Amino acid sequence: MMKTLRKLNPWANRRAERDAVASALLFAIQRVGELDNEVAILRSAVDEFADVFNDGMLASMVGGKFTCGEADSLVRFFARVGREEVAELWLECHAEEDDDEGDLHKTFDDESAEDGTVVDLGKYLVELAA
Repeated sequence: MMKTLRKLNPWANRRAERDAVASALLFAIQRVGELDNEVAILRSAVDEFADVFNDGMLASMVGGKFTCGEADSLVRFFARVGREEVAELWLECHAEEDDDEGDLHKTFDDESAEDGTVVDLGKYLVELAA
């Protein structure tokens, strides 16, 4: 009987479709609001973390103790969340204190590698963040 009514009244179908679309849009709007709130909370936590690590004394005392992989991971995190100044600070401090021979991090800016190449710090940060 319902099929017969829908055939007789096509506007009822349109109304049902419109109501379904409105319901889906309302759900999407609510979900986007929830996600915006979650992103704001995470952004706040990231900024607080970066502010704590944006300390030259801390970076110079601890940076050289990290392995190159650990330093790259930390630097990559800061670069990817838009805190390049913190990433650069930790990379420079790691490079200054790291005493591994043949270490890529020892070849930034003014120093050159054994093969004579000089690694640009800014370029390295961009590559890490990619």
